[in-house]
Amino acid sequence: MQFYNDWAGVIEALKFKCHRISAGIGIMVSVFVILLPYNIADSGTLHNQTLDEIVKPATLEHDPEIGVGTTPVQMAIYSEHSTGLASGTNPPPKMYVATESDFITVISVENNTKIKDIKVGREPSFVAIPVFTGLVYVANKFNDSISVISVQNNTKIKDIPVGKGPNSIADTSGKVYVANTGSNTVSVISVQNNTKIKDIPVGK
Repeated sequence: MQFYNDWAGVIEALKFKCHRISAGIGIMVSVFVILLPYNIADSGTLHNQTLDEIVKPATLEHDPEIGVGTTPVQMAIYSEHSTGLASGTNPPPKMYVATESDFITVISVENNTKIKDIKVGREPSFVAIPVFTGLVYVANKFNDSISVISVQNNTKIKDIPVGKGPNSIADTSGKVYVANTGSNTVSVISVQNNTKIKDIPVGK
């Protein structure tokens, strides 16, 4: 180990070490640049690519942001393929976005434009679109209800009272199940007539 008694010696030592480090890095970079253009068939990642092609940033075109209500929290997409309906008209898909401003914003997925805002209950927290219904079910967290929206004309059909604090929805076999965090219950709704069948107590 060497000891240095003056600053000049320290500086010269640092210069020497930095020179060795930079030289080593330069060799490594040179080897890396030389190897890049070659086809590495085994890895399946590089195929006669130049360095410029690899490191050149992509220029992506994107649509402008779509204005919705305050604090969008959840969304679901309706299409005839995803919901099982078959009208033969093949309407473009639509997105239903729940916002804390008490609206559901409807967006055209085809051209990324807002179609309309639909007034629902207080602070909608969840959106579900059961298959074969053509209906959107919205959980309104702060007024203990489910809003039902028709996808055909994007209007609210009715509000269904449920337990306290609904915040999640699932569906199966012609029924909609709503998790109510404020009352520790699950509300069961018939999609045939959009009425609540019962509340099921669950764990606390």
